[in-house]
Amino acid sequence: MPNIVHIIGAGISGLSAAVRLANAGYQVQVHEATQTAGGRCRSYFDTATNLTIDNGNHLLLSGNRHALGYARAIGTEAGLVGPKRAQFPFVDFTSGQRWQLDLGDGRLPTWVFDEGRRVPDTGLLDYLKLSPIIWAGADKLVGDAIPCEGTLYRRLVQPLLLAALNCDPPEGSAGLAGAIVRETLLAGGQACRPLIARDGLSAVLVEPAVEAVEEERCHRSLRTRAARIQDVDGPHQ
Repeated sequence: MPNIVHIIGAGISGLSAAVRLANAGYQVQVHEATQTAGGRCRSYFDTATNLTIDNGNHLLLSGNRHALGYARAIGTEAGLVGPKRAQFPFVDFTSGQRWQLDLGDGRLPTWVFDEGRRVPDTGLLDYLKLSPIIWAGADKLVGDAIPCEGTLYRRLVQPLLLAALNCDPPEGSAGLAGAIVRETLLAGGQACRPLIARDGLSAVLVEPAVEAVEEERCHRSLRTRAARIQDVDGPHQ
């Protein structure tokens, strides 16, 4: 009997799983409730502007090794492009103050020692107070690990974790937040360069994956919603 794996959802996570499993020799069945693959990370054609537009804002950092590994597996890593140095302009809408966070291009977070490169009105001690989150367990929340207040939190930590965790940071997983910090900010500017899909999300991250798995042992079922999962113990709604 062939090894068949059923994947629920053809978003980036589902496609990534399908690529790895197909390459490992499994037969894969991907079930998707909508008529397109990619989930929230895809492109669409807008008839009003006659343009292909990416759905939402998606930013990868050069330290996101799993995402880059996925792009490498489908042969599109070169389609993710960005600057050679990790620099981010900020504006505080409350005060109108503007600054640039310059993480550099090295492998160590030396920027925290340079007043001209770090967040304005912050000192080294502010960054050291974030250290408990670096190795926090999966059972802890961000709010339990670090103080969610102050200038550094409001100007950098809060927007970073809000974007990464997709929830109010104090209620998010400290374990996941710690992994993000270890793989990006703590790894220096070389892990923090911003990357975008040069030719659009679908062209770089979706369509090549669909083609790759269909060439192997994968079958896609679009507009099919999974109603229940059944195993030897009976059906599960």
